[in-house]
Amino acid sequence: METYRREDHALHLRIAQMTRNPLIVNTISSLLNAMSQPLWQTMKKALADTQLRDDRIKEHSAMFQAIADRDEPAILNAVRTHLENSKARFLPEDETD
Repeated sequence: METYRREDHALHLRIAQMTRNPLIVNTISSLLNAMSQPLWQTMKKALADTQLRDDRIKEHSAMFQAIADRDEPAILNAVRTHLENSKARFLPEDETD
């Protein structure tokens, strides 16, 4: 799997380099780097979890509704809830802080 990941990244980077467009090369490089980080891998696994996905959708809906309602306290609460839950989901080792 690691060999596949390296070769896949090399392919995408080479295609980006063939454009000779520094913006595309830098963007692809940044994305490929992010995708190899532990947080990305944790988030990727969480996407497959139906309950976690449903929880995130509810949190996003609450934020959207609060913004649509122009309800500042509800916005702050929804964003705070989402950030705290995201931290617990994706950075569980930080829960003891």
